[in-house]
Amino acid sequence: MERNWPNDAREQRLRARDWPENKIHDYKNFAKWLIDNADTAYSPPMPTVDTTNSNVTEVASRIKEWVLQYA
Repeated sequence: MERNWPNDAREQRLRARDWPENKIHDYKNFAKWLIDNADTAYSPPMPTVDTTNSNVTEVASRIKEWVLQYA
């Protein structure tokens, strides 16, 4: 499944952490690869959660549900 999550939010977060430009570029490429391949490159498929506009409780709950299905 193709996901088009905004890179600008990711980039803003990394800049706020004072990441160098080359690392920001590398991480954006890695994040794109991960999002594009999470369903097929891992067994079981890796869930991806867009945290751009989600609160921490919602994100934690979704991750917990995924973990518990394999516990």
